[in-house]
Amino acid sequence: MRFWRRKSGYVSDFGRFMDDFLQRHPEVRENRRRGWRIYWERPADFRELERTMADRVPEPPYHYE
Repeated sequence: MRFWRRKSGYVSDFGRFMDDFLQRHPEVRENRRRGWRIYWERPADFRELERTMADRVPEPPYHYE
């Protein structure tokens, strides 16, 4: 799998480096996926979200009064 894709077929030095690096180190892709799951794929607690929204203090329309 190529890291950088161009319609013209041109691949920069960095793109070639990343392609080579990711082929030699497949664990990097898995670590990146694991990190993505830890940060983004959390179970949603909608009750906690509702509680948080209800606890907010209304903000005045003009801050300098």
